[in-house]
Amino acid sequence: MRWDENIRETIVTDAYGHETSYLYDAENYTYRIIYPNHTEEWFFRDERKNITTHIHPDGSEDNYIYDDKDNLLEHIRADGSVVSFEYDADNNLTAVTDPEGHRWLRQYDANGNMILETDPEENETHYRYNDAGLPIEITDALGGIKTLTWTKDGQISSHTDCSGYTSRWQYDDRGRLQTQIDAEGNSTHYSYDSRGNPEAVIQADGTREYYLHDAEGRLLEHTDPLKQSTRYTYDKGGRLFIRTDALGQQVQYRYDLNSRLVGLLNQNGDLYGFRYNSVGALTEEKGFDGKITRYHYTQGSGVLERIDEAGTVTKLDYDSAGRIESRSILVTDENGEVHETDKENYAYDPSGRLAGTQNAHSRHQYFYDKLGNLIREYRHDSLDGTARSHVWHHRYDALGNRTETIRPDGQRIGYLHYGSGHLHGITLNHNEIAAFERDKLHRETERSLGKHIRQETQYDPMGRILQQIHNRSRREYGYDAAGQLTHIQNRGGQTQYRYDPIGRLIAAVTPDFSETFAFDPANNRLDLSGNKQDHTDQTNSQEKPSLNKVWGNLLKEYAGVHYDYDQRGNLIRKTRNGETTDYHWNGYNQLIKIENRNGSTEYRYDPLGRRTAKIRNGETTVYHWQEDTLAIESTNGQNTHYLFEPGTFEPLAQFQTTSPIGIEREDKPAEPYSYDPETDPLLKIPSEPQGQSEAQPDLVYYQPDHLGTPIAAHNAKGEAVWTAEYEAWGRIRNETVSDGPKVNIPFRFQGQYYDEESGLHYNRFRYYDPEIGRFVSQDPIGLMGGMNLFEYAPNPTLWVDSLGLHKKKRCCNGDPCSGKNPSATARRFQGSDPYPGIDSYKNVVVKAGTVLYTLYPHGNTPGNYFVTAKDVLAARTAREYNDSVQVSHKENTDGGKNMRTALHGFIVTKDTCMAKGITRANPHLGKGGATQYFIENMDKINLKSTNKLIKYGK
Repeated sequence: MRWDENIRETIVTDAYGHETSYLYDAENYTYRIIYPNHTEEWFFRDERKNITTHIHPDGSEDNYIYDDKDNLLEHIRADGSVVSFEYDADNNLTAVTDPEGHRWLRQYDANGNMILETDPEENETHYRYNDAGLPIEITDALGGIKTLTWTKDGQISSHTDCSGYTSRWQYDDRGRLQTQIDAEGNSTHYSYDSRGNPEAVIQADGTREYYLHDAEGRLLEHTDPLKQSTRYTYDKGGRLFIRTDALGQQVQYRYDLNSRLVGLLNQNGDLYGFRYNSVGALTEEKGFDGKITRYHYTQGSGVLERIDEAGTVTKLDYDSAGRIESRSILVTDENGEVHETDKENYAYDPSGRLAGTQNAHSRHQYFYDKLGNLIREYRHDSLDGTARSHVWHHRYDALGNRTETIRPDGQRIGYLHYGSGHLHGITLNHNEIAAFERDKLHRETERSLGKHIRQETQYDPMGRILQQIHNRSRREYGYDAAGQLTHIQNRGGQTQYRYDPIGRLIAAVTPDFSETFAFDPANNRLDLSGNKQDHTDQTNSQEKPSLNKVWGNLLKEYAGVHYDYDQRGNLIRKTRNGETTDYHWNGYNQLIKIENRNGSTEYRYDPLGRRTAKIRNGETTVYHWQEDTLAIESTNGQNTHYLFEPGTFEPLAQFQTTSPIGIEREDKPAEPYSYDPETDPLLKIPSEPQGQSEAQPDLVYYQPDHLGTPIAAHNAKGEAVWTAEYEAWGRIRNETVSDGPKVNIPFRFQGQYYDEESGLHYNRFRYYDPEIGRFVSQDPIGLMGGMNLFEYAPNPTLWVDSLGLHKKKRCCNGDPCSGKNPSATARRFQGSDPYPGIDSYKNVVVKAGTVLYTLYPHGNTPGNYFVTAKDVLAARTAREYNDSVQVSHKENTDGGKNMRTALHGFIVTKDTCMAKGITRANPHLGKGGATQYFIENMDKINLKSTNKLIKYGK
């Protein structure tokens, strides 16, 4: 680092010689930053040093207007949209006007606490506070009342929801959480070591987990209730170096001189590599299979090109707000000219919500109410010369809960809620078809389907399903100390499951059938000859077979079947007994065609990646979606409607109709987003189902297992019309269909749809092969979905992957941390300047009602790091607070920004998984010692502003 006092410039040189220049004005405010790639960032200020214009390195700019008290009045965003703010005489924010003119209003008491919030639909939320300014009562727009109590240190003590159910928290004399008691009375206890690090957790069922930390607070070892340990080793820079699982298998992490991750060595010894440019942007990935993907950024254009090993070039074009505007595949013709193919377009409304999408087969538009609820979807699909348009309508209550969906043929699906939005019933054309009873944790305890079907569900103290009683049938579930499913008991006998020390399923045994499995260290399935046996009793073997490793995670042989892949990791051929199935993929790695001895099948997708059509030997099936779940499929004028439990991938019922879905239109080219809703004949909400002589069709109801997989289907009389027995990894072994009208049940594991032509399960973004228990292409989100890009899950008894992107545990209803790891994300935010040190984090559930604080100003959305009132009260000045959380600013970092002197309060609206750690790793920024919570971007929706600022003196 060097300083040129003549022109007030600080030049920071990184370990590779790349220079970043910071230039300051006469009062030492940064006004210009020059990055190593010669892009520049500018800050223009008024006479009071408020930033009035911020020009980003890509050339886009944000503009700000302030009043004479330095309150922000307008934010003119990079896309030209404007957000306006109003204040009272005490500088309390009283109104926010969004880019479409919708206003949110707020009123305050004499202490500056927000007491009333009114949304653009004039729904009111009221707040009451204690003498310390903490909320003690929240009355929502429907009159539901939540109450909160607090300790003298400002930590939440109890939360009573709108139904009157109370959760409680107890703390030790140092303010650490000691006991958490849920509304059903289940208690979880926490203990700490001498340095204050979590040492043990005693779960509600009495099982214990242990944590060992080093002197720096970094996690060294985690031991589960079965005494299986995972160990962590760190390098001299405090970065995670090795993770060793309970089998002694290791994952190693390698870093460059700038502390960026450059290598990931998996359990098989395969290396995943990363390269970066001078400003830290990723330029190259080398996968475990040795295949290279390169990234090329065009400065100032918003264009990113991705070039994979096969030479496929994907062009991604982003707008000034960083949102994707289009993507396409670039193809070079014989004359050397480059053309865009398979183009997909995306448009946004002034508030940044998705407003339109278009590709060669589909054109969609989305319309929202003043609160941002999706109220109408217009879709125009073009398939092989046939075009059809249709509209979906949605309605909501004052809390934003969806109360009705009207499908394109007029079928009305109603949703009944209680409390803050817990599902209580579902109606079809105003007739109740499902009713739900719930416990104090709002878990389903009983469902009634039609007039003749009842199902009861019971849970253990950990929230795992213990028993399902469906009419006269019963399923009982057993678990070991680590929460792994050990057996299922039903009238057909008992199915037993066994796992290795890291939770992978190695045996599944029924009274007449058994399966055994083996894996290499990187979780690839390995072939065991004779892995299926009849009437076996060999369930207790602990022998570890001597097996090979699957190089690059590309499974080539299994059970006599040979698999071939292209250079992008997509399955292109499966060969069994000399017969082949060929698979064809487009540039986006979507399966578009299969060919085998039974003919060919083609697939179409919309711009959101949802499959919209299947053309099989000349017959077309069209699919209609409600968000991410399949709602209707139509073949030759026959429509099958599917109903799911809202917010889940668990099918509830299906029924058939013959009415047209939408109306036919001329199939002709149109400009993107040229749709005029006011002239649309489908805009009017239909009053009755179109073409139906009776409003209530015959329904078939699904019976799910503990994971939501259908195991039976029943008609309205409660008679079974379909039953299934599965192999462990989801392939049906025995299927029974009753006499009479044939019922097709296409759903398998959560989010999966069975394709008869291939035996694969369509899983939203990918295809799953139940024969080998893995996906047939790599994960579109890469390593974010896990180390093995083909893996479905460690086991199929507790895990699901509803979208084909990211597996999560389904063991414990309501566990917000299932399948999430905000600690890993928090660590990635550190490790380079100005935060070279990496703190130790642990995933915790922050309960609804908790008030958290973050530094202000923080941009359009809150930051990622928060503290509780305890750390707020412990700091007397802004500098003390900034030092306690070890945050960079101009007084401790050359080129840093102004030290922020205010905190913004937020209420956690639902239980949320966050990373919790103590700030210690960056002492050059302050003494640290604060307990900090990190929230992932996707979970910020669970934060509600209190519109209260706590202001420090410097």
